[in-house]
Amino acid sequence: MAKNGTEIKFFEARRTKENNTLVIPFSIKTSMFWITGMRLVQGKNGWFLGMPDRNIEGERKDIVWPVSAEARDKLTKWVVEKYKEKYPNSKAIRETEIAQSSEAEKEEKSHTTEAPF
Repeated sequence: MAKNGTEIKFFEARRTKENNTLVIPFSIKTSMFWITGMRLVQGKNGWFLGMPDRNIEGERKDIVWPVSAEARDKLTKWVVEKYKEKYPNSKAIRETEIAQSSEAEKEEKSHTTEAPF
């Protein structure tokens, strides 16, 4: 548990059947509330958070969301950090980081210093 009384609980990681995306369900508990149904998801461009959602009139809609992009980024970084602390030898995290670093290297090599016009 963190100094501020916030704790995070991770559940079994899984890969989706459709595109083999890694999904790590988790919940966050503070001294005042508990949010369940959150997901840390391995995307093409890195990790992102899937927020708790509900099926409303046949459509999935988030029912909780960060107040800003900055808040979402901070929360995402915190969750990834906590997952790495709890599971330092996670094969899924290592594979994701390797894939992302090789993608970044490819992109870096493809950029030129010349102006595009």
